[in-house]
Amino acid sequence: MDLNGITAIARPRRRAELPAWNAGDAWLAGGTWLLSEPQPKVSRLIDIADLGWPALEVTGQGLRIAATCKIAELEEALEGAEFFTPAHAALLQAMLARIDGLTAEIAKLTEVIEQLLAPYEEQLQQAESMPGWGRRSAQDAVAETGPDMTKFPTGGHLSSWAGRTPLDHQSGKRAGRARHKKGNKYLAAVTGETAVAAGKTAVL
Repeated sequence: MDLNGITAIARPRRRAELPAWNAGDAWLAGGTWLLSEPQPKVSRLIDIADLGWPALEVTGQGLRIAATCKIAELEEALEGAEFFTPAHAALLQAMLARIDGLTAEIAKLTEVIEQLLAPYEEQLQQAESMPGWGRRSAQDAVAETGPDMTKFPTGGHLSSWAGRTPLDHQSGKRAGRARHKKGNKYLAAVTGETAVAAGKTAVL
């Protein structure tokens, strides 16, 4: 879930507000693929969750599935559908079984992680109290930094260590493109995801 290259997030509310697609853009909808593997070339997210598109539409060619469609909505729509054959059912069953298996494995690992981080519950709760942060992001951050924050004299030092302080390329009146410095890519990914989540909260 490496999103430490994100420099901008667009949140259109209607189709006319969709920005022109550029190199480095990525759609933010369900997030399953986007957050499943490193995205080193992605620099801008285009959040289409608030466009209000229908999750599913039945057309003459079959079922049209939006990027924002949830698995539960897909299962409900396929209940009793004429175009949904036994072959489709077998394929979908195999896919859902794989998802269930991975979910079970995640639950087992989550239990182990909770046991290992139990001595640091106070630090975890402090991290969770920040806008956009949850249990998993707090665990990831503590795992990367450790519970002792005295090794970072200031918040700026921690931000720099995570690669979240831009490098200023400027000579006289000529300003180059600001880039993020290299840092802890795992912590940078966590802060990138929490920044996206915080932008959707009422606090900000």
